[in-house]
Amino acid sequence: MDIPLQAIFSAGGQEAETGFCYTWTMKTTSLAVQKEFCGECSLALMRFVGKMKGVESVSPEKGKIVMTFDESVINEQDLLEITRDSIEKLGYRVE
Repeated sequence: MDIPLQAIFSAGGQEAETGFCYTWTMKTTSLAVQKEFCGECSLALMRFVGKMKGVESVSPEKGKIVMTFDESVINEQDLLEITRDSIEKLGYRVE
């Protein structure tokens, strides 16, 4: 497989040069939760789900968990299922 030496793509409105070509397939999804997460549970969720291959970020927000992920690496249904299971194991309910 040939990888171009230089590829230019837009990153936040600015062009960046890289040594490889990457197709962005980032997507955002969320799950509603019953109540706001405590600090330790937020960190646990970010460490577990956030370190999964293809997951860019996990943000516990008031009443929901927002995840940004690369759908070419992990599909949305699998991510939601794993995240839902993790939330419930932490003692929270998904609405």
